[in-house]
Amino acid sequence: IFFTEGVSYDAKPFRWKSEKSERTELGEYFLYNALLTTCTNEFGHTHYHVKARRIKVVPGSHLTCRGTVWYFGGVPAFYLPFWWSELSPDYGIRIRPGHDSRWGTYLLNSCWYRMTPSLKGETHLDYRTERGFAVGQDFYWYAADKSWDGDVSFYYADDKRPLEDGEEPPISGVNSDRYRIKLRQYNRLADADYMRIKANYLSDANLLEDFFDDESRGGKNPENYAVYTHRGTGYSADMLIQTRLNDFFDSVDRIPQFSLDVMRQEIGETFLFYESKSSAAFLQRRFASLEETDKDYSIFRLDTLHMFYRPFKYFGFLNFIPRGGLRETYFSKTKETEVIEKTIVTTNETGVSTNIVSDEKYKDAGSALRSMPELGFELSYKAFSTWGEFDSQMRHVIQPYLNYTLVPEPSVKKEDLYQFDDIDDLDELHEIKIGARNKYQIKEGDKAADIADVDVYTIYKIHREEGEDALSHIYFDAEIDPLENMKIQSDGIYSIQESEFEKLNGEIEYEYADMSINAEYRYLREKSRLLSADITFFKKRAWTFNVFGRYEFDDKRLEEQGGYIQRNYDCMSVRTGYSIIPGYTKSDGSVRDDEWRVQIEFWLTAFPNVGLRMAPRYSR
Repeated sequence: IFFTEGVSYDAKPFRWKSEKSERTELGEYFLYNALLTTCTNEFGHTHYHVKARRIKVVPGSHLTCRGTVWYFGGVPAFYLPFWWSELSPDYGIRIRPGHDSRWGTYLLNSCWYRMTPSLKGETHLDYRTERGFAVGQDFYWYAADKSWDGDVSFYYADDKRPLEDGEEPPISGVNSDRYRIKLRQYNRLADADYMRIKANYLSDANLLEDFFDDESRGGKNPENYAVYTHRGTGYSADMLIQTRLNDFFDSVDRIPQFSLDVMRQEIGETFLFYESKSSAAFLQRRFASLEETDKDYSIFRLDTLHMFYRPFKYFGFLNFIPRGGLRETYFSKTKETEVIEKTIVTTNETGVSTNIVSDEKYKDAGSALRSMPELGFELSYKAFSTWGEFDSQMRHVIQPYLNYTLVPEPSVKKEDLYQFDDIDDLDELHEIKIGARNKYQIKEGDKAADIADVDVYTIYKIHREEGEDALSHIYFDAEIDPLENMKIQSDGIYSIQESEFEKLNGEIEYEYADMSINAEYRYLREKSRLLSADITFFKKRAWTFNVFGRYEFDDKRLEEQGGYIQRNYDCMSVRTGYSIIPGYTKSDGSVRDDEWRVQIEFWLTAFPNVGLRMAPRYSR
């Protein structure tokens, strides 16, 4: 053992200074009454440092501190009797403090670590004053060649407040024992063979909203499936198993479903092209257990679609592609509508009145084979013009097109079928799709780059329901990149009769220097006009600011607002922020209280995943 007095040492990213140190023959260091930091300033002028009674350093591996006090500037902030840190991004801790209107004051803690070269773990220990303790364990595994990866997550909360004040327990039953098991697996079995598994098992339907709100925004009913895919030359084949694991959600089970898709390809050298889609499935429609009026049903269905195409070109520019095909679908069971008439006799002051009420019920019928032939053709051509100098040329490409489709009335109507997906909803179709695709391009080297791609079309319905207009809507889909750091996406449906949009979506992303803007507008006529925005200023400067929010114009209600202020130093960042969901009156007359959260964070620049970090709550 070698002893030294008053030593300073740099071992990136750490720097330390101690009154006394010793170095063992194994290359380990023991530092006494030491100061430790990742800041570049001299000691005495650091933004933060850790003062420890003893520090053990194993270079290239880890360090262990005992009797540590964290200082920000010269002010002591908190004391840790023991602190351990790996000198590797594969290990670390997260501490997430804050206060939430539903959780109370909370402290969410996690520690992650590498267990083997291909296996990582993360352990969670959380406490919420209004909800109690919760624990979790995650495992992540992956192959170095990326041929497989996956993860599994376990989370359990002993919830002291599973229901809001005055809330009645739902039929599905929410109690204090709340948990989730989440599994994901991907395997590349061969160059053309893949397998994916996804499973989510929840204690109740409200778990994600209460504890994982950022995930619940993607849908309350998580997916559960296993799929095997083989991709060959010009075709792909799948076997899918999809089932319900949580009986408080509706589901369509496929146990199993086999699919075969043949991509459009030429038959020999005949200039005749062929494509097909086929599937065979055992289907079961299952309703949530809290629903008493709906009844589960199941069938076997075999569906196959075969289409043939023969492309022609006339006058050197006009593309003409006629097509024809047949769709055959076998249903092991159909349904019949039974009308039951009930006589209701009512006695009142004026005498006796009799009313006859009709009630429709469905009963199983026999199997059926539905035939749906299809004929049609496509017409299109391209034209373009260019302008500008050679190095700054712009080009406009326009592609008008027409697509005619005829599908006669099927031999089995959709009203006689149990509904599972789009295949069961197919019906007679006789229409012409007319549109034009416009591209605006600039020259980048020897290639053309799109700065705008806009598709506008309408559908002329030859077959239509009584009272329905032949031309009812105009559709558009646009992607615009006017600047290198700006992207705009938009799509919509415009009603010709109403002279207004039925649906309109728009999103803009903009990055410039150290500022970023993301704004979205979602419009659904007579239902919603939602504007959301997220703006961050001075991302690379000493002070960073962020604001975000969502406003619903139809309800005249601010759905969410928040933001943060962040101070960036050479070795660490400190952030404080908030988010609020203002209360409102629901459609059923009940009142939802304000929901809000405040948090403070800091993290080390050298280890961005280590420090006090906020818990995600509201997706932006």
